[in-house]
Amino acid sequence: MIHRVIAGIVGQMAREGLIMPQETENYVYTYEVICEKVISLGAIMILGLMLNNIVNTVLYMMFLLSLRKRTGGFHMPSFFMCYVSSISVYILTYCCIRYMYDFYVFIILFSISVLVIGIIGTVNHPDMHMNSAELSGSKRIARINLAIELGVIIISIYIGIDKVSIGYMMMGVIQCAFLLFMAKIIKQEVK
Repeated sequence: MIHRVIAGIVGQMAREGLIMPQETENYVYTYEVICEKVISLGAIMILGLMLNNIVNTVLYMMFLLSLRKRTGGFHMPSFFMCYVSSISVYILTYCCIRYMYDFYVFIILFSISVLVIGIIGTVNHPDMHMNSAELSGSKRIARINLAIELGVIIISIYIGIDKVSIGYMMMGVIQCAFLLFMAKIIKQEVK
């Protein structure tokens, strides 16, 4: 449905001379990605508001998305599947931290995740198809981003930030590492 609506809008833009007709496919793809992100992030933020957990939700999303943008990782084959799994993973994260949170277990999982992301860096997803220079640059930026997030978490622990909030930050990194590792295992990458 999203695709149909966006294709109609972009088609109208081409007919009115706002874009070149040969650019319509790129515009449809770009607008579709933007709409899907807004819908997914909006739904998670609404859930965060409903659960009275917006600050931790923002921390979780910041840590997950800033890393995932550079690391790549496992992708679902359709927006609907991605949307459902994103909402489900957020709810699972909320429940894990609310009902089964053990700070020291999270520290161990987080440490393993830092190693996984540090070693793998980036997965070259077939939709991205990066060349070796782009892949190398993406790995370098992913590792820098990881170092910044690691530093923020260490400083947060040191200055006594709420451990639940730190758990959400760590969970963003843990999930990114899991998706990265999963893409490697199922070979959802271009060599």
